[in-house]
Amino acid sequence: MSVLVSPKSEKPHPSGKLPAKRSRRIVLIGLVIVAAAFIGMSTWQLAAQVFGYVPASFPVSPPCAGALKSFTESIDQAPARASVASGRPDPVDARLASLERQCTTGKDYEGFVAAKRLRDAVLATGADEASNLGRFRRAVDMRLSP
Repeated sequence: MSVLVSPKSEKPHPSGKLPAKRSRRIVLIGLVIVAAAFIGMSTWQLAAQVFGYVPASFPVSPPCAGALKSFTESIDQAPARASVASGRPDPVDARLASLERQCTTGKDYEGFVAAKRLRDAVLATGADEASNLGRFRRAVDMRLSP
């Protein structure tokens, strides 16, 4: 019959305290776990930024979907801030205000936030860099599809 015996260095001290080597090993294992978790989370965030992972979202309610669709159409039709330069009211801003009134709760509000980000990206990039707006457009379109 064999009995499992721990090595001499891991026998408990008569005072009940852990030996120094064992407590050091426990602390180092904890440190390795924290470091591995940090590296894993950083890698996931970097991959999400590079490859454009978009978290799953739910479609908005029908009234909000209609307002969101008319907003995206106005983004497509409106010249890049030409009306603001001429002093006329911007139709995109009017549709965004309407969208804000109709999409006020929960998942509907996420649709409004996605539309606002798209508008801000259009203002920042202009019409000549429309290819850079793909991820913002996808975030809005995800909320329209059932």
